[in-house]
This record gives sequence, C-alpha cells and structure tokens, in this order.
Amino acid sequence: MKKILIAGAAITLLATGCTNKEQERQIAQLSQERDSILAATYEKEQSIDEFITSFQQIEENLTKVTESQQSIARQTGDGPEMNKTAQERIQEEIAFISQLMEESKTQIAALDKKLRNSNSRVSKFQKMVASLNEQIALKDAEMVALNDQLIALNGQVNDLNQTVTNLQIKDSANTEFINRQTTEMHKGFIAVGPYKSLRDKQVIQSEGGFLGLGKEEKLATNLNSEAFTQVDITQLQTIPLQAKDAKLVTVHPAGSYELESDHKTASELKITDPDKFWSTSKYLVVMTTK
Repeated sequence: MKKILIAGAAITLLATGCTNKEQERQIAQLSQERDSILAATYEKEQSIDEFITSFQQIEENLTKVTESQQSIARQTGDGPEMNKTAQERIQEEIAFISQLMEESKTQIAALDKKLRNSNSRVSKFQKMVASLNEQIALKDAEMVALNDQLIALNGQVNDLNQTVTNLQIKDSANTEFINRQTTEMHKGFIAVGPYKSLRDKQVIQSEGGFLGLGKEEKLATNLNSEAFTQVDITQLQTIPLQAKDAKLVTVHPAGSYELESDHKTASELKITDPDKFWSTSKYLVVMTTK
C-alpha cells in the first residue's frame, strides 16, 4: 500500500513540475508499476477469499460427517434388535459420509495445489491444509472402525434372524403336529342303516340267542372301516334317522344322547354331551327299522 501512495505522489509531482520526454517516460513507468501493484494486491485478496471459502466448505463437510457418525452410533445402540428401517437409514448415512469424505478430499487436494502454485505462499494457510488432512485421516480411521462394528452387528443380526427362523420352523412343526393330533382326536366314525345292510357291509354281527331268539347285535369282528362315514365329533350334534325305530349298537353313556321321536317315528339322534358320548367309543352304529 505504501508503494501505491509513493507512486501516486511521484506521478503528481512529475506531472506538475516537468514537461520533457524523460519526465513523461518516468510518469508512464510509475503508472505501470502502480497498476501492477494494484493487480497483484487484488489477485492476492481474491486467492485469500477462495482459500477461506474452501476451508469453510471443508469444515462444514467434516461437521456433517461427525453428525452422521453420531447418528449411526445412536441407531446401533439397540444392538441386533434394530429393525429394517433403522438398518436402511444407517446405510444411507454411510453413503452420505462417503460422499462428503470424497468431496472434502478433492477440495483439500485442489486447495493444496493452489497454495503450491500461489506467488504469495502463506504459511498459515499451509498449516490449515495440513490440519484438514489430519482430520480427514482421523475420519477415515473412524469410518474403518465403524464399518468393522457394523459388520459385527450384521453378523449378530444374521445369527438372530437364523435363530428366529429356526424357532419359527420348530413352532410350525409343533403346530402342525398338534393340529394333526387334534384332528385325530376329533375323528369319529358313524354308520346308520337296517340290520341287513349293516351286516352285509361287515359293520355288525349277531351273537348269542337260541333258534333266532335273544340274539344281540355287536360290532363285526372283521370290521369294515370303509363302511363308516368320518365326522368331526366336536361339530356333530344331530344325526337324521327318519326310521320307524332305532337302536344304538355301540355303547354310549346314558344321558349323553337322546333319540328324538315324531309321531311314533325315530326322527333323529341328538348328542347332548359330546365329550361323554364319545368317551367310550369313537364308533357309532345306529341300527334302524323301516
């Protein structure tokens, strides 16, 4: 700035006191020196502004990296129990951090190159660039540690998911087994019809008696299971008969059923206590008389 003032003063003195060619040449030379000083000063100020802007951008990026790292740490605090949405957010945070780190490295490299090529090498700025490089190196190390932590956490999540899957498979197998057992327990078999039809189908046979008198019908020794209709005993409440008379060949506790009549006709068999009714036999044979 002092050079600018001196040059300006010299120009003024020469312009007022001298008129020869030598004086004009000196005035022109001083004007040129003044313009060069002004241009150099402007270029230096512009470079400093660019350096400061770049520093601020890099500092902002590093601040965002730190915030994202803290966000990941909070979200991984629950361990492998974190849900899928949290895992997706963590992946987004990591991608964002990687982008910021790459941008910062590019900016620092460009800034370092400007400083090396600058006519006015400023040691303060060079120290700031060195400090930024140290911060970037530290963030790189932190990211490596964070990635290792996430890999371990993903392993825990995979192990937990496998455990859950195994439990689900086991639970499904247990449920299927229970359902099969329940279905089997609820199976009942019924056969309804006249004596001759039931006998011919190998459902019942007559025993005892003399000369056709006093015979008693019982389940056939070689029982034909295909002659029976399978039912769910928890759902079966009534069995239509529509016969003149009806008799239970199989034994079922008294009080657990009723034979409904309609105008001297056995209309239906009503099971009033299913648990008690089927407690003695899962087979029901009703012999009707037309």
